[in-house]
Amino acid sequence: MTVPAPYPAKTDVFPMLMDFHIQNCPQLTAFPCSCKILDVGMCHNLTSIKRGYGTASVEKLSISFCDNLRELPDLDLFGSSLQLLRISLCPRLISLGVNGQKCPLPCLEELSIDNCEGLSTISEKMFQSLRSLSVMWCPNLVSFSLNLQETPSLEEFILEDCPKLIPHSFKGFAFATSLKRLSINSPFSSDVSSVDDFDWSGLRSASTLRELRLEGLPHTESLPHQLQYLTTLTSLSLHNFGGIEALPDWIGNLVSLETLELWDWDKLQSLPSEAAMRRLTKLTSVEVHFCPLLRQRYTSQRGIYLEEEISSDPVRFSYLKFTLIYMCINFLYLHLIDVSASHNW
Repeated sequence: MTVPAPYPAKTDVFPMLMDFHIQNCPQLTAFPCSCKILDVGMCHNLTSIKRGYGTASVEKLSISFCDNLRELPDLDLFGSSLQLLRISLCPRLISLGVNGQKCPLPCLEELSIDNCEGLSTISEKMFQSLRSLSVMWCPNLVSFSLNLQETPSLEEFILEDCPKLIPHSFKGFAFATSLKRLSINSPFSSDVSSVDDFDWSGLRSASTLRELRLEGLPHTESLPHQLQYLTTLTSLSLHNFGGIEALPDWIGNLVSLETLELWDWDKLQSLPSEAAMRRLTKLTSVEVHFCPLLRQRYTSQRGIYLEEEISSDPVRFSYLKFTLIYMCINFLYLHLIDVSASHNW
């Protein structure tokens, strides 16, 4: 399909169209229709999104595999309609929304950017109404900051594999009145000492936070101690903490925790004490993946915790004992049994 450009002003080719998907159109330079959902992919000569008839009506815009797309500075051309913006695999995209507007997309609720190797700048002026923000695999991103005090509606923030960013670019967690899910590794991936610059004190005040995923401290010998104060967490996932040998007992302070995941802890040899784990009365799932030294200490025959009678409250702890010793330890054993071999399962 080839769409001639430019189209005459105010020409709507498909006036009733709601959902428009454009693929493999090498000569595409403008969008000749009004629609609610616009999906553009593999249009390799598209260099910029230009003002055209119908752009102000788009509510969901997805752009992917556009090799020569270089900038999206005039995001206000979408007016107040755009609610979702997804950009993926556009390696030459340099900047996003940097024309100085106060808030070019006042109704934008979801912004997702991934695999844009050339991207260096994202304007923070786009975040006023966001509910979900995801930025992943942008290795040259250097100008991007987020103050959660200015994004009161944000519920989900995912930041992964953007190694040139620095921790103090992200602040205001104490004012995050809606934040429920946080997944972050980039500010920690290159410099262990930079962990102290992260807004931990603000994060512990985020009373709505339920899910936390941290990654990217391959050589550190301890977890950030501030994590023990995140008592509202129901899910904690910790990846690639390669220098830690024992999971601290303060994990037992996370009394709301329901699921715990550990991935790629090369030196981990022991889990928290039985007493600490017993405090986690809501815990129903523990997953341990690729922690080779644990297999040497914990096997399906030995178990993790002593087979002691729990006399203080037999009714309350009977299910907990079953969960920790039976379900979770067997699950751990299954993942460790062939940890050094190829994964044929």
